Amino acid sequence: MTAEEFLNELNRLIALRPRIPSQILHSEGTEWGNNVYYSKNLYWAFETIKTVDSAYIYDSSLMVKCFDCDYSSESELSYECNDALKCYNCEYIDNCANMRDASFCCRSSNCHDVFGCTNLKNKSFCIFNRQLSEADYRRLLPQYKALPKGRVFEILDELKKLYPYTQTNELDNVNSSYGNYFYRNKNSYLLFDALGNEDSSYMFDAYHSKTCFDITQSSENQLSYEVTDSASLFNCHHMVWCAYCQDSAYLFDCSNVSHCLGCVGINRKDEYCILNRKFSKEEYERISKEILADLASKNLGWANLVY
Repeated sequence: MTAEEFLNELNRLIALRPRIPSQILHSEGTEWGNNVYYSKNLYWAFETIKTVDSAYIYDSSLMVKCFDCDYSSESELSYECNDALKCYNCEYIDNCANMRDASFCCRSSNCHDVFGCTNLKNKSFCIFNRQLSEADYRRLLPQYKALPKGRVFEILDELKKLYPYTQTNELDNVNSSYGNYFYRNKNSYLLFDALGNEDSSYMFDAYHSKTCFDITQSSENQLSYEVTDSASLFNCHHMVWCAYCQDSAYLFDCSNVSHCLGCVGINRKDEYCILNRKFSKEEYERISKEILADLASKNLGWANLVY
């Protein structure tokens, strides 16, 4: 079988597979949303993983009892947060990390009990970047919280103009200098909205993966390449909406399989399948080697596949 014949047959299999209305995997109490994984009791959630008891969540992970949060991780009891990492009991937070009991803050980290602050690190009991005693902070805080939100944002916007705004938003990375909004990565390159990756490159919306390249909206993968909307893969490439697969390629909507090539919708712990047909181990190794070699020599990739 030539590479062109393989791709044509794979396109045919993809067209035969009914489209599920929403992509929700290993979750419960989550009917309104899409691309939700390992979560519980969510409402209106999208691109969310390992999150519980939350609503109006987008592109976030490991959230507990949070509402109206985007691009956030490992936070709890928070509301209206954007790019928040490890925040607890916070509201109206933008691009902050390791915060507690904070309101209307941005570009800050390792702070607690702060209101209307920007560009602070390792601070507490501050209002609009002004240091107060704990007693004064707790006495004045109700007055500032009573202000209209629009007025608070006006003051904060003027305060933000006093501080430089760096071109990159990152924190706690090791030998990983290129990208934006990436945190706790090691030996990685060109990361965007990425957290906890190692020895990886060209990652977007990717979490806790190792030795992976060209990964999008996926997490906990290893030794994988060209992966979209997938999790817990090992030694795989060209995968879409797959989980718990290993030593496989060109799979769509598959889980718990190994040593498979060009399959769609198989979830039966199968192995040694090509284009949804079962082969012996020897046949699989011979045929798959020929197909993959032809794909590589012609540099066809998967641009012509429609899913």
